[in-house]
Amino acid sequence: MRLSVPRLRWRRRLRATGALLLLAAMLALIWTRNPEPVETVAPIRIVDGDSLIIRYDGRALAVRLRGIDAVEYRQSCSRQRVDWPCGIEARDALQQIVGRGALHCRFLAKDNYGRTLAQCRTRTAPDGVDIGAEIVRRGWAVATSDDYLAEEAAAQAQRRGVWQGDFLRPSDWRARQASSAKAARE
Repeated sequence: MRLSVPRLRWRRRLRATGALLLLAAMLALIWTRNPEPVETVAPIRIVDGDSLIIRYDGRALAVRLRGIDAVEYRQSCSRQRVDWPCGIEARDALQQIVGRGALHCRFLAKDNYGRTLAQCRTRTAPDGVDIGAEIVRRGWAVATSDDYLAEEAAAQAQRRGVWQGDFLRPSDWRARQASSAKAARE
């Protein structure tokens, strides 16, 4: 049985389309598996528990650690009904983790405030400490992605950092501050 010419063309087109789709899938896999380049940067100043200013390409760059949300610098928490400056302690903890040496960061995107979202380590992978994981592990930040859920659970179970008492999640604290400011303006 012989196939007609239009049917042969159809089969060739189908095979060519399949080959192109396979090639596109392979390229997409390679592209997504290839991590962003790691940049070596110098920390300038720690802003709070999840934000810092670094020196990159000769200029200051605001960076926010990806996948976490630390208590805000001005935020207070409560231990046995006594307020304590957990935001200041979160900043101090990040300062201790970062230290004075170079950081190795992968820049990922920008946030709503124009800060660069990054994943930073104290040394290149696999050595060094993932700074986001460590600040969550110490209990000064909550996980905002699946990457650090185990660290958050461990900190909560061991009552480290903000988990020692009562606190508002940083996003809830910011929302409350915004509504208070709006009420004051009205």
